[in-house]
Amino acid sequence: MASQGDINQYQSLVQQYQVISVERQRAELQIREIESSLKELGKADGKTYLSIGRVLVEKPKKEIVDELEKQKKELSERVDTLKVKEESLLKKIKDLEQKLSSESK
Repeated sequence: MASQGDINQYQSLVQQYQVISVERQRAELQIREIESSLKELGKADGKTYLSIGRVLVEKPKKEIVDELEKQKKELSERVDTLKVKEESLLKKIKDLEQKLSSESK
């Protein structure tokens, strides 16, 4: 028979996995948005603006590109870290599932 502690641990791991998965998906979405912005900036001629809150501030194109590239790099590193956490949690979940299923037999 599965112990209540094991069941609670399983539920906790699943919940952690779901939170990390959503966080990774959000970061990947932000990366796609940045890539889209960089693509449009590549086509832009003339003045460029950066949205800061509700205000548009004129900035040199290179500064905006550099800032977006930095954000993209940081987000990519975050995605990589989250993927490692996801894999680790998934392994723990599967191990615990096996333990719980063998105990219930």
